Amino acid sequence: MSSEKSRKSVAGILASVLALLISVSSPLGANSAQIRKVDFGKDLKIVYSATFKLPKSGCAKIRFKYDASVDVVEEGSFVIDIFSDDLDLVGSTTWYGEMTTAIERAGRSKGSTFVEVCRKPWYDENPDLEFVGATRGDFEVRIALEGVSSDYRSSKIRLT
Repeated sequence: MSSEKSRKSVAGILASVLALLISVSSPLGANSAQIRKVDFGKDLKIVYSATFKLPKSGCAKIRFKYDASVDVVEEGSFVIDIFSDDLDLVGSTTWYGEMTTAIERAGRSKGSTFVEVCRKPWYDENPDLEFVGATRGDFEVRIALEGVSSDYRSSKIRLT
């Protein structure tokens, strides 16, 4: 009788472990709710994590994956800005297509771009922007598409 109980116990443990493994490795598991998607129709799609862990000090780069149309690559650009509730700039980056100055390098149609955020206020000489220090909380992400069409979208990111 005790061997039957131990078999049931082992079977129950194995079933629990299997269920846990399936839920963790599933692409529809816990991570799917933490992805933000910003869509400009056929022109541009951007995906990024809804939360980002800040370092205790210094700076870090938040990754934004993009998929740009041929038109955007040939004639466009996009800007990603992160703003505080007071509309202070926390981080920013600009992606340039092929129709850009010789100083900048043209981007590919698919890839990643990064927005740098720092714990302390900082200044970037090129393109002459001042940034406030990043703190924990919710921030607005504004993505502006230029060139092919002029449009922008807003979303959120949580810095932890």
